[in-house]
Amino acid sequence: MKTYTNTKNITAKIFYDLLKSNFKEMFPKETLGYGINQNLIAIEDKGKSIYEIEVTDELFTLLPIDPAEKKIGKKLEQFIEASLLPADEL
Repeated sequence: MKTYTNTKNITAKIFYDLLKSNFKEMFPKETLGYGINQNLIAIEDKGKSIYEIEVTDELFTLLPIDPAEKKIGKKLEQFIEASLLPADEL
């Protein structure tokens, strides 16, 4: 589990849309799927949950479901960090 401060007050829905639209550029894998349930975003590979991201007003929490999926976990960490950078640091 890894947590990040939600410095931009990004909602779960907005982050879900960002992830769905842009994560494939960092991790091009056709079998990835995404789901959302209020503040919880699920990342699946071939229908199997591998990561969840909980988004609140204060925090992003990256929760590994399948510990064998370390490669995608690193890319998710980079994606979250990049999404929370101030515009002048992009």
